[in-house]
Amino acid sequence: MIAVAAVQSPEGAPNGAYFACKALRATLSKSGCADRWRAALPGSACYGCPIGRQHQPASAGSSAPPPQERRLTTCQRCGRSDLRIVHERGICISCYNRQRELIRGRNGKGFPPQKMQPLAEFSVATESAEGTITHHHVDARHLAEAAGVVAHARLRRLPIGERLSEKRPGPSIWSKSKGRFVVACPACSHAGLLERRKHDTLHHHCPGCEGRPHGPGWALAVARAPMMLLDVGGLHAWLAATKEELPPNRWNSTGFGCVHCRRGVLQALGAEDAGILVRCPACGEQVT
Repeated sequence: MIAVAAVQSPEGAPNGAYFACKALRATLSKSGCADRWRAALPGSACYGCPIGRQHQPASAGSSAPPPQERRLTTCQRCGRSDLRIVHERGICISCYNRQRELIRGRNGKGFPPQKMQPLAEFSVATESAEGTITHHHVDARHLAEAAGVVAHARLRRLPIGERLSEKRPGPSIWSKSKGRFVVACPACSHAGLLERRKHDTLHHHCPGCEGRPHGPGWALAVARAPMMLLDVGGLHAWLAATKEELPPNRWNSTGFGCVHCRRGVLQALGAEDAGILVRCPACGEQVT
């Protein structure tokens, strides 16, 4: 159960239990929160909200089905589910050990790793209830892993109301002088936004409208593809149209965030008897 901060009832409001809702930046009664959750439309702040779910009476129905997975059970990198998961990383203990060997430059026998593929750098954005965007830096093998790590591991540690986002630091444009795509400043359109990694997040600075940056570590921002948000029906139609083959009898992370709850990464499964199944493990939306 998620703890909420109890507050006094507003002046003139009916008696009841009230709390401070961070997602709406408002004071709500628990019964009013439950009513909003049941009536919430996909894409709204209340749809799939875990606080609204816990305020539901035991006998109440719900337009949003309960989540199918409360705890990560599958490695976001290799897909195995028979090994212990390092939840802070979102990967299994085997992938975690191989990554440590790659960082050290030697395996358990003292030789350089031969089979471990180098990891790529990805950026997955989240948005707070106040609209603040955070760009999370993830070293991963593919975008599906990076999105799963942020959704399963990092969102749990962020303030209530934090959601996945499609927003980028700025638009990507081609630079003739640098011979590559660069990130433009969304405020002044300066071609050459800078970025610096601090712990697991990326901070951005525009030399055009903000002047010279302070401190070391600044470099030209990398133009990265953002994570897309889709509904289960849209992803199902996409997979059916492209006839993409999926590993059978195993849920596979796709790298697309759920547009309904914005807290889960959509998963797909190829079943011989039922065709393609798509679901969101966070809010429980599913289509066959």
